[in-house]
Amino acid sequence: MYIDFASAPGQLLIARYSDLAEFRAMLEGWSAKRSWNGRHFLVTPSKEKGATKFTLWLRQNDVGIEFIESEWNALRELFQKAWAIPEIQRWLQELQNEYGEQG
Repeated sequence: MYIDFASAPGQLLIARYSDLAEFRAMLEGWSAKRSWNGRHFLVTPSKEKGATKFTLWLRQNDVGIEFIESEWNALRELFQKAWAIPEIQRWLQELQNEYGEQG
C-alpha cells in the first residue's frame, strides 16, 4: 500500500503485511486519547491552541508526519473505504491465510 500525503511532506509505503495489519489496528481501534506505541508506528496526540494534532512516526524510516484532527479523521475514513473494496478484501484474505490470521 502506498500513501502520498499531499498536504504534508512525506510518503508511506507499507510493503509488509505485518505493517499493514498494525496500521489498520491503529486507525480503527485506537482511541486517540493517548499515544499508540506499536512495533512499526508511533502516534502521539497533542493539544495546540485547543486543537488536537497527531504526529505519526514511521519507525522504519524514522520520519514523523503531523496531522490536524480533520486530516487524521479523513485518513481513517479513506483507509476504511479502501479496506472494504472487494478486490482488496480478496487480496487481504490471501494474506490472512498465508499469515495464519483469523478475520
